Amino acid sequence: MMEIFISFIIIVGMIILTIYLGKRTDKSRIKKKIEEKREFARQMASRHLQIIEESTDIINKTKKLDTAIGRFDTIFINIEGLKTLATEYQYPDIVSPPPEETEEYYKNEKIKFIKEFIIDEINRNIERAKAITRKSTKISLLDKSILLICDGKDLLKEEDEIKKFSDKEKELRELIEQMNKKE
Repeated sequence: MMEIFISFIIIVGMIILTIYLGKRTDKSRIKKKIEEKREFARQMASRHLQIIEESTDIINKTKKLDTAIGRFDTIFINIEGLKTLATEYQYPDIVSPPPEETEEYYKNEKIKFIKEFIIDEINRNIERAKAITRKSTKISLLDKSILLICDGKDLLKEEDEIKKFSDKEKELRELIEQMNKKE
C-alpha cells in the first residue's frame, strides 16, 4: 500500500512539475514572440523614419511649392504609420521623440515653410518685374505672385497669416493697377 502511495505522490509530483515547466515555457515562448513582434515593429518604424528623413531632404531642396506640400503629406502618412505601430504592438516608445511630438513639429514646419516659400517667391517676382522693361511681362510676374498668395491662403488656416497674405495681395494689385494707368 505504501508503494502505491509513493507511486501516486511521484506521479502527482511529475504532473505538477510538467505543468509548471510547461507554463514557464509558455511564458518564455510568449515573451519571445512579443520580442519578435517588437523587432518587426522597430524595423517598420525604421523604414517610416527613413521616408520622413528623405522627404525632409527633398523639401529643403525643392523649388516647387506643390512638391514640398506633397512631401509634407508623405511625412504625415508615415507619422500615422508610426502611431499605428506604437498602438498595434503596444510599444509606445517605439521611436524617440514620440510620433505625436514629431507630428506637431512637422505641422509647424509646414506652416513656416509655406509662409517663407511664398514670401520669398513674391519678393523674387517683384525684383524680376523691376528688372524687366515689358509691362505685360511685369504684370504676368505679379499675377503669378497673386496666384501664389491664393495658394497660401488655401493652405494656411491661421487668420493672422491669411490677413498678412491678403495685405500683400492688395499691395500687388495696387502695383498692377499703377502699371496699367501708366499707359
